[in-house]
Amino acid sequence: MPLNSRHDVHLEFTSAFEMLDFVQIVSEHMGRSIGLDEDSRHWVGVAVRESVINAIKHGNRNDSSKRVFVDFEAAPETVPELTIRVREFRTYVTGQRHHSYRYENDLRVGADLPSSGVTYYEVPREYGVTRYRYTVVNDRTVLVDPGTHRIVEIID
Repeated sequence: MPLNSRHDVHLEFTSAFEMLDFVQIVSEHMGRSIGLDEDSRHWVGVAVRESVINAIKHGNRNDSSKRVFVDFEAAPETVPELTIRVREFRTYVTGQRHHSYRYENDLRVGADLPSSGVTYYEVPREYGVTRYRYTVVNDRTVLVDPGTHRIVEIID
């Protein structure tokens, strides 16, 4: 039965391929809720699965400690609309396009960045790594411990 009001679903899960079937079920349900036919639901499901696979494999690099976020927004307009967003942290930070700090030493996990001259950005709470900050060094995004300015992960 098609919806008669807006309906949003937010999924957050570990970066594990075992979650694909669950995402597929939610995708199918949301497609039905706005009245998509079987063929359209199939192709939406294929696109969502591929996007989640890419987030797990390429965005989070198969790291099960990292999270994937999938948002479904269904609006039963004259022409029903289903908006789906698949996100993960790496895509977020690399998409921010911050100025890069020039670092003359070897850029590696464990390297200490200076406390001044580098701009450290907060990680949005939704990505679950709020204890750290991120910055861009030598055109690479890195995760940094704000107390020590030590690089804890090179994102990209």
